[in-house]
Amino acid sequence: MKIHNKLFLVFFGFSLVLVTALVLLIQWSIGKGIIEYVNSKEVEALKPLVAVLEDEYKKIIIGKVYKIEIGILDIYYFYIRKV
Repeated sequence: MKIHNKLFLVFFGFSLVLVTALVLLIQWSIGKGIIEYVNSKEVEALKPLVAVLEDEYKKIIIGKVYKIEIGILDIYYFYIRKV
């Protein structure tokens, strides 16, 4: 085999490896960027829902605390009335 053919095969092989590595790197980079973009858009879309759920949860918790306090006061008044 002539030296020209050997050099051609070496350069062609190196170019093929280099192109493959670059394609894989670009796919990884784009994939990572798309995932970050989609996650940020999901967070933005769910922010109003989080606010609504937070308000509802506060109402439930405040209601339970109020009921517990009423229950304790009822028990307290019940014992005072008996005594």
